[in-house]
Amino acid sequence: MSVITEKGPLRKRTSRMIVNMTDRRQYRRSLDLRSFRQLSRSYFASEKSWEFVIEALLFAIIVAISAWPIFAAADALNQFLQRTAS
Repeated sequence: MSVITEKGPLRKRTSRMIVNMTDRRQYRRSLDLRSFRQLSRSYFASEKSWEFVIEALLFAIIVAISAWPIFAAADALNQFLQRTAS
């Protein structure tokens, strides 16, 4: 097992060093975000537009199929409330 030792006096943290650490974190975060943005741009640039259209149409069909029972239930509830009110 090796032990790491530092020869010489330890420096106290100053406010300037803390700011530098904060700047480093922000810089690193900005690099991470930049690389993610570059990755997403390259992905969407290579994606074909007709694939997007097909996926959008399929999504719209799924939404319409899912919404139909909700509207049917609302209509049935409306008819029930009208019959019970009279």
